[in-house]
Amino acid sequence: MLVMRYRPLLVAARKQEIAIRSALGAQTHQLVRDVASRTLRFAFAGQVLGTFAVAALGTLGSKAFHGVSPRDPVVLGTVMAFLFVVSVAAASWPAWRAAEGDLKASLRAS
Repeated sequence: MLVMRYRPLLVAARKQEIAIRSALGAQTHQLVRDVASRTLRFAFAGQVLGTFAVAALGTLGSKAFHGVSPRDPVVLGTVMAFLFVVSVAAASWPAWRAAEGDLKASLRAS
């Protein structure tokens, strides 16, 4: 049941909606921003939960970090920034491709 609830987040499942919104006059950057923002909410929640998990369980993996504290704010901030950039790219790329694709074919397929 949980999978069915979040299925509309997939860009392929929302391609018809993107085509209709484009036909009604939405700009490509508006479509990409909407789809990417929905996806980035989950990515941000995962980053926050991951940060809390590292803060709570960081001492378990402290032997793997030589010369770096597992709770070092600079390291955590850098990793979170890197993961945020990757999340933005991973969320925006499929949305951009769907908004730039053949929208007439998407409308005819329905």
